[in-house]
Amino acid sequence: MQSTVQYGTIVLNNYAPVKWVLILLRNEHIRSYTILTTEANGLMRPIHDRMPIILSADAWDRWLDPKIDDDMKDLLVPCADNNLQRQPISAFVNKIGNEEPDCIKTVE
Repeated sequence: MQSTVQYGTIVLNNYAPVKWVLILLRNEHIRSYTILTTEANGLMRPIHDRMPIILSADAWDRWLDPKIDDDMKDLLVPCADNNLQRQPISAFVNKIGNEEPDCIKTVE
C-alpha cells in the first residue's frame, strides 16, 4: 500500500513575519542560538507534539527588553490555534536543490 504525503507550510493568519522566541549564546568561541518550543496547539498537534513559541506583537518589546527582570513564563505558551493556518504546498519543497519561492507556493 502506497502512502501519500501532503506537504504544508504554517503561516500567521495575517501573513506577518513570525517572531519566534530565541535565546542567543555568544562569546569569543561560540555563536549559537536556540529556538524555544512548547507543547503543540490544536493545529500543530496532528503534525508534532512540540512547536516553536511564537510571540504576539504586543509581547516583542517585553521579550527584548534587557531591563525587564520577570520570569516571562506567561509568554512561553502555544500560539492560539486561530492565529495560524496550514496551507498545502507541492512536493517541490522536498527536493534538496530547490531553494526558490515555489517551495512555499500553495496548491489545491
